[in-house]
Amino acid sequence: MVFFALLLSALANPMAFPLAPPVAVSATPLQEDAELDRLARQQRRTADQVRRLSGVFKRLEIRARAEGDSKRAEHLAEARLRLEQAQENGHLAQALEGIALELAAQRPGVAAEQQTLALAALRDLLDFLIREESRQQSEHALEKAQARADALEQLVKEQEALLQATQELRESQANESESPSESPEPSESPESSEPQLESIDRDTLEAMAEAQKELAERMQSESAEQQKEAGEKAEEAAEALEQGQLDEAEQKQEEALEKLKDAAGKAQEEADAHQQEMERQELLDVAKASAEFLARHEVVREQMVTLAQKAGRLNRRDRMSLREGSEEEAALEKDVKGLMFRVMDSGSALFPFLIKTLRQDHKRLAQIMGPPDYELSESALSLAEGIRSRWEDLIDAFLTEAERKRPKMESESSGSGEDKEDAPLVQFSVETQLLKRMQADLVKQMEIATPEDWEFLLERQRDLRQTFEDMIQAAQEEQSKEDEA
Repeated sequence: MVFFALLLSALANPMAFPLAPPVAVSATPLQEDAELDRLARQQRRTADQVRRLSGVFKRLEIRARAEGDSKRAEHLAEARLRLEQAQENGHLAQALEGIALELAAQRPGVAAEQQTLALAALRDLLDFLIREESRQQSEHALEKAQARADALEQLVKEQEALLQATQELRESQANESESPSESPEPSESPESSEPQLESIDRDTLEAMAEAQKELAERMQSESAEQQKEAGEKAEEAAEALEQGQLDEAEQKQEEALEKLKDAAGKAQEEADAHQQEMERQELLDVAKASAEFLARHEVVREQMVTLAQKAGRLNRRDRMSLREGSEEEAALEKDVKGLMFRVMDSGSALFPFLIKTLRQDHKRLAQIMGPPDYELSESALSLAEGIRSRWEDLIDAFLTEAERKRPKMESESSGSGEDKEDAPLVQFSVETQLLKRMQADLVKQMEIATPEDWEFLLERQRDLRQTFEDMIQAAQEEQSKEDEA
């Protein structure tokens, strides 16, 4: 796509973000000034390119909406928003112009730091675009596969209806031949009624043969081998119907139906595999995002541990470090909110609950370690450790669930259905272990909790218990559905 080309060229161009080179010993001040001016001009051109890129996103978004492609329009709108909010001071283009000013003002050190941040923002945007494009391709493949499976299922239903009509007509004729003939009226001869019955049957046979022939053509419109074979059998059934050979027609219809069902089954398996792969990729993306949140929290936690080991009172620099850590934990609480919405449709009642508790604990930790208290108590360190541990458990659960959703190879899926039947039990087992570890961490926090923490921890205990009961109920309902099936 156009924006991929623009963004890739920006990232691939080594002069798009020209870092100030180390000054050579022999370089004169005038030469250094000239070099920095040249880099500043290049930086301004890069800012113009990024500003044009934002305009491209906007135009493509408008075009996508006009074409009725709302999903692509939403992705383009988010890409444009990411570009415009990439930096704290607003649009990335403005940030790049600020770098140019720093270079022109002979401050290459400041410019280099800002360039690093800008480059990271552009790489994040590129990663988002590639991920969304891949997701759209997967959705398109799923829609195509599901449409083919639905079309084959419709062919199955129509072939079943024609087979049933053939069977009923054959049975009707068999009954006619077995029942004694009624005495004809004086004005009629026995021969006069036979052509009339034959005419009715012939009209029916012609209509059925025509419907069978049309159905055979639709079956053969696809290149799939089984579907073409089904079409050939259906065509032979149409010829048999035209000739009034009902037994032969019924046999060919049954053969066509069997091959159609096989083709429909494989098409549905392909659609299911696409669905599984999309869910797997989403879980991997969520696991990656979770790992990034964990890495940010781990920086804060390690800082807390280091400061807690210091003897004496915290100095002004230490309090500033705690304040920065508090602000990072508060930022994490807000950023994790988006992750909670992404796991809402995961099929697990536990994942959203765990994300919710992590958000609450990031917020609690931000309040504890920030002003005015700057607390580094044992309970605060335990809370930070508990957050780390739960993020690790959650990432492991996401990866385990992603592996479970990996589409099986044909040789594996052709066996018994035990693996599929056991899958919900595997998920329930993983979720139970997560709750068990969360309960252990909660007990540990209760042992060292301050009176101010008790109300919150008791509420957490009630939520945890309710979540476990909901999981059991969902598992029982799932088991009941399988038993009924």
